[in-house]
Amino acid sequence: MTPGTGTGFQSFVNNELPPAVAGDFAGANIRANILGGAFGYVASPEGVTVGVGAWANPATKVASTYYQPNSFPGFVHREGQAIITQFLGIASAQIPGGDMVTLFDQGDFWGIFTGAATPGQKVYFDPVTGALSGNVTGQSVTGAITSISVAVGGLMTVNTISGTPLVVGQPISAVGVPPGSYIASLGSGTGGAGTYQLANADNTPFAVVTAVAAVYYGVQESQFYVASVVTADCDFTGSLALPAAGTPFGVLTVTAVGSGVLVPGQFISATGGGGLPGSANVQILEQLTGTTGGDGTYLTTNVGNVVTSTNTFVGTQGKLGRISSWTTS
Repeated sequence: MTPGTGTGFQSFVNNELPPAVAGDFAGANIRANILGGAFGYVASPEGVTVGVGAWANPATKVASTYYQPNSFPGFVHREGQAIITQFLGIASAQIPGGDMVTLFDQGDFWGIFTGAATPGQKVYFDPVTGALSGNVTGQSVTGAITSISVAVGGLMTVNTISGTPLVVGQPISAVGVPPGSYIASLGSGTGGAGTYQLANADNTPFAVVTAVAAVYYGVQESQFYVASVVTADCDFTGSLALPAAGTPFGVLTVTAVGSGVLVPGQFISATGGGGLPGSANVQILEQLTGTTGGDGTYLTTNVGNVVTSTNTFVGTQGKLGRISSWTTS
């Protein structure tokens, strides 16, 4: 069930239930934790998200969803440890900074993916958010920068690099640069020498750093494998309308599919044409006409009393998938 109000009262019932909640166990294979010694690990200042990958640093005893060198990768299992800190909030998947975190080194879990994935692929952790992706083995990204300088506001100047080009979202590790620092945007640099704007996942301020060597990181291969098909989002163009006055359902007319396929159970959102009227929880119920999963008409949940203009839509299945450290699970 998905609440459609900010009060916590149920106002919407899914027609297609999700298979699990992110962070749930997905099997009964052997499970193992990353040991942290006395008092274990605590979340980094900005917190740790349930249902994604994270890194546990044995030297600092800090666990974070951003990559930390010389740390242990693990998965954040859902065990009721997230806390609602927003006033009148109704749900949270965030473990606050300073709270205890247990990362799993082995087991079967339901995790949040950034896109499509195929069973048997290795699972990679995003180096800033911990979100999951699938790929063949050996695709971790690490590179060296001969010399960088950082201004107080986080503007980084890069002289020369070796390895793959720099891109937005890569953590930067160097003496004087606080943990959790990553490239937030490009300046004059477009992958090599030039300037880049840094941000910090823990909101730690930047101090002046002059002419130090640095290392940067992209996605990092984990010990887990993809254990179920993960379906990518579907991008398409069309319009939504009520079929008749007072009818509690909507009709989605799809005129062009950019990528992916449409299936019952997907939730859709509009990214153009003035937004999506009516309920924010518009869900595809069934296909009425047209090519299966493509152009045609679809029955949806109530979209309100406004007929949309042509919009660019996104249909998502949540990108929830199973991962396992056991290849035959």
